[in-house]
Amino acid sequence: MKNLGFVGIAIAALAVSGCGGGGSSTPAAPAATPTAAPTPGALAVAYSSAATAGVSGAAPAALAFTAPTETATLTATQANNTTGFGAASSCAQVTVTPATSTTGVFTATAVAPVTAGCTITVTGATGTTSVAVASTVPTPGGVVLRWFTPNYATQSPPVPQAAGRSTSSA
Repeated sequence: MKNLGFVGIAIAALAVSGCGGGGSSTPAAPAATPTAAPTPGALAVAYSSAATAGVSGAAPAALAFTAPTETATLTATQANNTTGFGAASSCAQVTVTPATSTTGVFTATAVAPVTAGCTITVTGATGTTSVAVASTVPTPGGVVLRWFTPNYATQSPPVPQAAGRSTSSA
């Protein structure tokens, strides 16, 4: 009987060691492969102005203001851009608001007579695009003086002045 007890213990020990040591272990989970973020696409800028017909297009065509205080809407688009957009003007005669935008919509305003050579730079997630201001908005003219004869207001009927009789002074 002593031999049978020893054989039973030996068989039980072999069974346990054959199963990997008898412990319950969880196999290691495979490592997850991270998904790469999509690369931002090309930066595009379009503009439009309700004040002047025909003042719209896509950059790099030039933006034209026809008068001081005229505004234009700049719209920046870029696929896979999660950081937003920024915009700035290179001259004091044109302002761009806001300085940053998550939607890509900006308002450019000619606050004073604009000279050619002014640019608006829009920055996206990668790279920048510039919109040139193509035309010069003239400074409003000086004071126009018109000379009348002393009794012009009391003449019956008043004598109209000829077009060549007007003078102007800046």
